[in-house]
Amino acid sequence: MMNVSKNSLTPILHEALGDVANLSDYINSKRIAHACQLLRQQPQMNIDTIALESGFSTPRNFRRCFKSQTGMSPAEYRESQLDS
Repeated sequence: MMNVSKNSLTPILHEALGDVANLSDYINSKRIAHACQLLRQQPQMNIDTIALESGFSTPRNFRRCFKSQTGMSPAEYRESQLDS
């Protein structure tokens, strides 16, 4: 849409946002932040639905990325938020 490649955009993001490895990592961090919000605010929402609502192509990819960024699964995160 912007006629800019990911490789061209990454240095711009790095300069503007700081420690961003690449565009995909930045986008995934925003998706995970949105998913965390849904997990806290919508405890009845199915985790697979949250994955899709957060922009992930598959629930499996969402779970992998979520655990990589937070150190816990989406279900563990939700449980930890319910206990607080």
